[in-house]
Amino acid sequence: IGDDADITAGTVRVSASNAQSIRALGGAIAAGAKTGIGGTFTGTVSTDFVTARIGSSSGNTGVQATDAITIHAASDQIVETVSVAGGVSAGVGVGGALGVTAIRGGATAELADSGNLQVTGAPSETTGGIGITSTVGTELKAAVGGLGAGKTKAGVGGGAAVNLLLGQSTARVGNAAQVDATGRIDVAATTRGDVITLTAGLGGAPGKAAGLALSTNTFVGITRATVGNGALLNQRNQAAQRAVRVA
Repeated sequence: IGDDADITAGTVRVSASNAQSIRALGGAIAAGAKTGIGGTFTGTVSTDFVTARIGSSSGNTGVQATDAITIHAASDQIVETVSVAGGVSAGVGVGGALGVTAIRGGATAELADSGNLQVTGAPSETTGGIGITSTVGTELKAAVGGLGAGKTKAGVGGGAAVNLLLGQSTARVGNAAQVDATGRIDVAATTRGDVITLTAGLGGAPGKAAGLALSTNTFVGITRATVGNGALLNQRNQAAQRAVRVA
């Protein structure tokens, strides 16, 4: 909803959401009389940013409802990857696999500066409230493995996984905004990240054998629920049931 809009309704809901999933499989196998070398690389990048907003950078936007007003933004991403490689030989067998995954997700739910929200109806379990909420959910499952087998000389297997997850969730009431409800006012942001990684390296040979495995996982969650400078919450409504939660 843009600048200078003036809306009156029973229920007003401004919502932006996106759910996306990626499934990736990479594999390689090599067999040779003297030397067998198998290698695979799986790289995955997933990005998702959503915004639900009433008002923008300038001007006054007013929304009045009898039942409820909701501004909600949600981003959900699921990534599943498998990377495997094998090398088999009568002499030297080498297998190596590398998986790299980067996931970025962001959700912003906002009442812009100088915006005005008002709910006037009688409060109940489902009416009378104003919610400004954002959620970001990120889930990663990754399996990486390498197998090397040599019948006479050497076998080397290695697997490595590098995973980076960044989630940013923002719920905001802008500067000089005014929000009034007969029920509850919620300004809430949530960020969630789940990572499961399996990494394996296996080497087998009568002579020399080596198995190597490496896994590194980084998750950065930025969660903000804020009320701007000069904003007024429940200044016009003296209903006993009113409550304000910023979390």
